[in-house]
Amino acid sequence: MYTPFFYVSTNAVRMGASSSLAFYCVCFINAGSTIGRLAAAVGDHWGTFNVLIVTSVGIALMLLAFWIPLSTVSALIGCSVMYGFFVGGYISIIPACVAHTGPPSEIGIRVGLVWTFVAVFALTGPPISGALLSHGGGVDSALGYKYAGAFSGAVCAVGALFSVWSKKAISGRLGGLK
Repeated sequence: MYTPFFYVSTNAVRMGASSSLAFYCVCFINAGSTIGRLAAAVGDHWGTFNVLIVTSVGIALMLLAFWIPLSTVSALIGCSVMYGFFVGGYISIIPACVAHTGPPSEIGIRVGLVWTFVAVFALTGPPISGALLSHGGGVDSALGYKYAGAFSGAVCAVGALFSVWSKKAISGRLGGLK
């Protein structure tokens, strides 16, 4: 999930962006993330697991359908903002989903355990993507970014499936609000 945070700037330089514009590509992700974090409040009305599913599917789609075929700087900027929107919503809705998994007295420990588990993947995903980037020809080759996007997108798609499974396990059904 964090691959674009690490490699969006080098991808922008590869596409011909100036170094100052490439530097701001992470800011574009963060701007979208701010809006996504605020928009995640709809989880109170639509259901937290529904928002989790939408955002996790959105992340996977942004990586698989948009990051992989990127070829222009303007498309990269648009992809960065939209990717940030879904990532921001995903990150901010996770604690609310965890709150539904047990008694209120255990929310703190459960959130801590979730983020501890996530940290392992957050620390290993970008280096794996970096190795794929190197294997695909380095930072000057589009193929490496496609490899990294495919890996990240596939992992996020599996995460989206786990989001669906979590909703089914917690609520006993897949459809409906809440």
